[in-house]
Amino acid sequence: MPSIKNPRPSIRLARLDDSAAISEVHRSHVDRWDRQIGDERFDVGYAALSVDERWGFGGPWMSVETCAVHLNHLLINRCYPFVMQEGDRVVAEMELFVQREGPPYGLNCHVGLLYVHRDFTGGGRGRAMVDHARRFARGQRCDSLTVAARPENEGFYRKCGFDYGDTLVDVEAKAQAYAVEAKPLPRPLNPQSFVWGMDMKVGRYQSSGCHINFLAERQAVSIYGETDARAGFYTVEGQPAMLAEVSHRFANVNAAFAWTHGAGTRALVLALLSWLHRSGVPSANLTVPLKDYEAVRDALDDRIVGTRRALVYPLRGGT
Repeated sequence: MPSIKNPRPSIRLARLDDSAAISEVHRSHVDRWDRQIGDERFDVGYAALSVDERWGFGGPWMSVETCAVHLNHLLINRCYPFVMQEGDRVVAEMELFVQREGPPYGLNCHVGLLYVHRDFTGGGRGRAMVDHARRFARGQRCDSLTVAARPENEGFYRKCGFDYGDTLVDVEAKAQAYAVEAKPLPRPLNPQSFVWGMDMKVGRYQSSGCHINFLAERQAVSIYGETDARAGFYTVEGQPAMLAEVSHRFANVNAAFAWTHGAGTRALVLALLSWLHRSGVPSANLTVPLKDYEAVRDALDDRIVGTRRALVYPLRGGT
């Protein structure tokens, strides 16, 4: 009797009806579903948890309801969620974001996340997804492919051909008024188009395209009732800029971001902290390349929280 071979995997753009399967891929990496009561945590099982509680184990992918909303947001905003399918089963998911940035990235394709179902790891599927991302990026005529990997995953991406880029510094800085030239601009109809081609000088933990899309996404879960994302549009040193902040009512420090097309890093950071200060924000987390931090550190009341390295796969002239 002939042996039955495993179905050949295929990679395709995700559809809304993949939401349950994508959620299953992400949930496979959660070891324990529990609930906190007072100071203790108790095993309750996945079915007993609310949508809000499930979110706390890893975000919108933890339940079908929120995964569908997230997937819909990606698809209508020209982002690219891909799934790997073997037979009738989805075994991996990857989300790509394309946005034109300043140097050294150019037209950038960013791997926002890549998950392989826990039962299917170790078989080369992750590498196949990265290979697909590279082919897709080349088809989009991108100049670079980037990823923000956790330290434990950096080795995998290095084996896939990524190299270290800038050293990034995570800084907690006090918001205060600075003498810096910044004039308000009318709010654009489309912030994504406004920052197209701009340098994301502050907050580029993922990529410009990834952050601008997540700033716009909202879901009807309690975490968003405690979170506020807002943006301001200015000229800094006579150049257009977008300043943004994500604040959490339950936290004392907010995350801040800034894009510009021509303003210097020092002026941009000072304008950002001044904008936050006027809004009553006491301090903010800023992520900046080390060379840019060195240009502004003397003006800041800050402390370094940590450092990490960007991972970049250059695509110009490659195969």
